[in-house]
Amino acid sequence: SIYAEEGTAAHELLELQLTNDLLPRQWQPITPPFIGKNGAKVDADGIQHVKEAFDFVIDLMGTMKSRTLLVEQHVDPGITWMGQSVSHGTADILLIDHEAMTLYVLDYKHGKGHPVEIKDNVQLVLYALGALNALVAFDFTSVVTGILQPRAHHVDGPFRLQKQTVDHIIIQRHNLQKAAERSMQPDAPCIAGEEQCRWCRAKATCASIADLALARARATFNPITQETTMDIEKNVANNLLKFAA
Repeated sequence: SIYAEEGTAAHELLELQLTNDLLPRQWQPITPPFIGKNGAKVDADGIQHVKEAFDFVIDLMGTMKSRTLLVEQHVDPGITWMGQSVSHGTADILLIDHEAMTLYVLDYKHGKGHPVEIKDNVQLVLYALGALNALVAFDFTSVVTGILQPRAHHVDGPFRLQKQTVDHIIIQRHNLQKAAERSMQPDAPCIAGEEQCRWCRAKATCASIADLALARARATFNPITQETTMDIEKNVANNLLKFAA
């Protein structure tokens, strides 16, 4: 979609700004629109929001005496099926606080229609697992996952962080591995839901979503009974009599 393409271009702009050669690292002014490699445009408003995310990262780095910044890093959390990886991806921002031995895993979201929750965010857990795999030389004590979503209103603000122990992150690998194995089975249950199905291209023809919609409709509206039908007919008749009078 055009929104996804714009988001890709916004990520590209954030990467360019975070990896520029200016020291100390600072924002390089951009004349709008910014045009990504995919041809998508980021207008002045979008550029300003990317800058807000940039400023947040720079301010966060400023709280650390010794740090390492890694941008757009390919990570593999090690979730496999029949010996093949099924969950690799690209982490937007990895930030290492060497003194605190803390790994920050930050994900930029350019969308504004759907605020993304930080608590127990599976995507960020997968990124964190992949980052821990790639950075085995570091003896991290904690992991901070973060959503940077300056365009969407959220009660907790545009930049949301969650701190977890490394052990808590690693424990979740087992659960995710089991879930991946179940999903690959021929008789795997198809569990529809608002979050997991939001961007699915098969929504229009999915029987599970149709069943969920029907169940919600039944829970919302009272079933049509003979009594209900008689009440409707009585109200219509009364209104017709009033109109005729």
